[in-house]
Amino acid sequence: KLKAHLRRMGVRPFDTLFRALGDIREMFDPQECWNFLKTAGYASD
Repeated sequence: KLKAHLRRMGVRPFDTLFRALGDIREMFDPQECWNFLKTAGYASD
């Protein structure tokens, strides 16, 4: 879901990525974000 939005926005440079994330962050609830980070291996219990 997140990757699809970023691809659709054509985000490439690092600063543009962070601005885009700020714009779409309200589309996801905190638990969904946590699950994504944990599944991707960026977070632990």
